[in-house]
Amino acid sequence: MLNEQQQQAIQIIDWPLLILAGAGAGKTHTLTERVSVMIQNHGIAPESILCVTFTNKAAREMRERLASKLWVNVASNFNPYRLRGMPVAGTFHSIGVFFLRQFIDRIGYGKDFVIYDEDDKIK
Repeated sequence: MLNEQQQQAIQIIDWPLLILAGAGAGKTHTLTERVSVMIQNHGIAPESILCVTFTNKAAREMRERLASKLWVNVASNFNPYRLRGMPVAGTFHSIGVFFLRQFIDRIGYGKDFVIYDEDDKIK
């Protein structure tokens, strides 16, 4: 069940949409419904949709919900960036790393780069 603001959000398909709300407010549910409407009601190709979130949990839930809504059978170890019939859904960080790995050679770096976190830097 969607509230009035969520209903408005799923009807916007002509431009990108940013949803800001607190924990448990239904952001993932709203995005999932919006993407489903875009694909099923407006014929937008799933592969042309990018869903970005902050947490791994939200990204995983979004992918699972979208797969269910779009009737896509996914294995537990599927690559979320290369699955036909599915939008790309992930965290800002994971999507950024994916694009870096795909295209970093175009700016002269190897695809075997390593990203250090704070603990790595201290060590």
